[in-house]
Amino acid sequence: TACECRASNETCITPYGEHIGKLCSGHGTCECGECKCFEDENGQYSGSYCEDCPTCPGKCQKLKACVQCKVFQSGEIHDVKDEDGVYLCDKCPFEPIVVEKAEDKIIDKEVSCTFLDDDDCRFTFVYGYTHDTGELQVWVQETKECPVVVDIMGIVLGVIGAIVAIGLALILMWKVFTTIHDRREFARFEKERMMAKWDTGENPIFKQATSTFKNPTYAGK
Repeated sequence: TACECRASNETCITPYGEHIGKLCSGHGTCECGECKCFEDENGQYSGSYCEDCPTCPGKCQKLKACVQCKVFQSGEIHDVKDEDGVYLCDKCPFEPIVVEKAEDKIIDKEVSCTFLDDDDCRFTFVYGYTHDTGELQVWVQETKECPVVVDIMGIVLGVIGAIVAIGLALILMWKVFTTIHDRREFARFEKERMMAKWDTGENPIFKQATSTFKNPTYAGK
């Protein structure tokens, strides 16, 4: 009943995070010492202090542009000024802390965010809030993860070069083979010729076309 409800709202005051010190994180009402969370166009809030909103637009997306311009000098607000000539990057509500590995900073309720930068490399950052003051803190990983660049022209030239090299190697092998074969055939021919018992100059069945006869009655006169 209403008489049993707590008169104080102290148990509904958010003690940590982004909405520290606010009644139900500003997303609900305190009824009988407990937060009753709102549901608006962004989504349904939840949690003991209505600090969570799983269906709401992510905080990562809101921090992305400032992380890009401040750490990597890229993104949609890099080198962009407002109507008063002030760089939008200078108006970011936080100063990112560059670390070797951002995910090492996830201890309690910190959230990890990952996006693709203008150069198609992946960058990672983690955000959270101090428990005592609720101040936003953002840790950005110093190195980006870039995809391996495939050198298409190099691959094509390499394939063409390999085909040419294989062709030349086959031609050379064929040339060596035919040379060896020809030498063997010539050596065999020479051996058979040397072993022949006769040649065309000593053919035993060969007879001269003219014959010589001596007349015994011829006295030389």
